[in-house]
Amino acid sequence: MQNLELSDEEEAVLAVELVRLISRAKYPLSDRIRALGAILNKLRPEPAPPAPPPPPKRYESPSRGYRRRG
Repeated sequence: MQNLELSDEEEAVLAVELVRLISRAKYPLSDRIRALGAILNKLRPEPAPPAPPPPPKRYESPSRGYRRRG
């Protein structure tokens, strides 16, 4: 099967129409709609999810032998 060589405008129009078809689908989990979603992902891949935040810092109280200078 040959790849379609689409201009940027043609690709944008196709992507918009795919989004419309998918969003208006009566049965969004049907094989047809899943296939359309796969095509849309090939045209406009979703960005990678952001990295998870670092674990929260754990603050501990000073040791018992700690004395304030003053």
